Amino acid sequence: DNIRLVNIDETPKGYSPKKYALTKGIEASKNEIIILTDADCLVNKYWVEAMVSNFSDDVDLVAGFSRTKIAKWGKVSLAVQFEFFDFLVMFMAAAGAILNGKAFSCSNQNIAYRRDSFYNVGGFEKIKQITSGDDVNLLQLFRLANMKIRFSMIPHTYAYTKPISDWAQLLNQRSRWASNSKWQLLLNPEFFIYLCVIFILNVTIITAIFFNWRMSLLLF
Repeated sequence: DNIRLVNIDETPKGYSPKKYALTKGIEASKNEIIILTDADCLVNKYWVEAMVSNFSDDVDLVAGFSRTKIAKWGKVSLAVQFEFFDFLVMFMAAAGAILNGKAFSCSNQNIAYRRDSFYNVGGFEKIKQITSGDDVNLLQLFRLANMKIRFSMIPHTYAYTKPISDWAQLLNQRSRWASNSKWQLLLNPEFFIYLCVIFILNVTIITAIFFNWRMSLLLF
C-alpha cells in the first residue's frame, strides 16, 4: 500500500535518465529523509529503521556499507571473488575517509539524505548530464556545502548486491565509474589525486610481479 508508481514518458534533453527518474521520485516523496538502494540489491528488514537512526539533528547524509552477495564461495569465478574483496577495500576506504572528515565516496546501493538538504544543494541540477555519479558526485555537492556526512557502521544497514558474472562485466562496470573522473577533479581534487596514486600503486604491484622489479621501483 505504501508503494507509488511514478511514470516517466520522456527524459528531457541533457538529463541522465536515472537522475531524472530519481528527481521525479524525490519530488513525489513527502517525508523528511530519502533512502535509496539499487534495483539489484537486497537489504535487511530493519534497514530503513537502522539507516534513519544515524540521523541526529545535524546530519545531512548517511552513506551505508554494501557488498556482493555470494552463496557458495568455492563455486564462483576468480572475477567474482576479486570483486568481493575490491568492494570490501573500497568501502573500508570510504568509511575511513568519512570518519576522518574527508567525504570521498559512497554508493547509491546504500545511501540516505535529508530531502531539504538535497534541494539546498540544487538536487542533481549541476551534475544532471553525467550518466552515472548520482551518488559520489552528489556527495561532493553536500561536502562543498559544508553539510555533515556520516558513515553507518550498523550491521542492519548493510546492503547486498548481485555480483558481476565475468571480467568483461567487471571492466564495463569500472569504465562507468571512471567516467566520473573529470567531475571528481572539479569537485574534489584531493580525491582525484588519491585515485591516481592508488592506480599507480596497483600498476607498480602488477609490474613487480609479472614484469620488471626495477621498473616497479621507479614507478613507486
